[in-house]
Amino acid sequence: MFEEWKTRYDRMIYHLLHQYHITYDFDEYYQLALIKLWEIHESFDPTRTAHQDQFVYMKLKFSIIDELRKRIKYKERYHPVTDEVLIPLLDCTEEPVAFLIEELAVSLTDNELLWLKYALLGYTIEEIAGMSDRSPSAVKRWRKCAREKLRLNDNFTFKSVQ
Repeated sequence: MFEEWKTRYDRMIYHLLHQYHITYDFDEYYQLALIKLWEIHESFDPTRTAHQDQFVYMKLKFSIIDELRKRIKYKERYHPVTDEVLIPLLDCTEEPVAFLIEELAVSLTDNELLWLKYALLGYTIEEIAGMSDRSPSAVKRWRKCAREKLRLNDNFTFKSVQ
């Protein structure tokens, strides 16, 4: 039954994605729209809605808008010093990482510097905690304090984020 809905509303999903100029994460948004379509299919009650196509269109449209808003809010809220984006964003073309770490050592504590060094090497919170014989919550606290200090440091350069 859902395959019929997918066939029927596939063009509608493509229309909505093109309407909002979604090109970068197109496949991901398409998948989210299909999941939403399946949810609509499961909860649709024809006795409550006279126009099924309009109902599906509005639900899909607002789910895409909600997802766009979520991602915009996330980008505004989180500065690019999270673990998954810290390393690729470091602009190491002008100065070597060792020099950069020495420069940051002035403002970071030993534990925060330890977190930064291991994070640059790709270790997870749990791995850093195991190597330093500390709890993961302690390492998370180091990370939080280091990020705050990195945000305030004007000399810390990042590549431009597209």
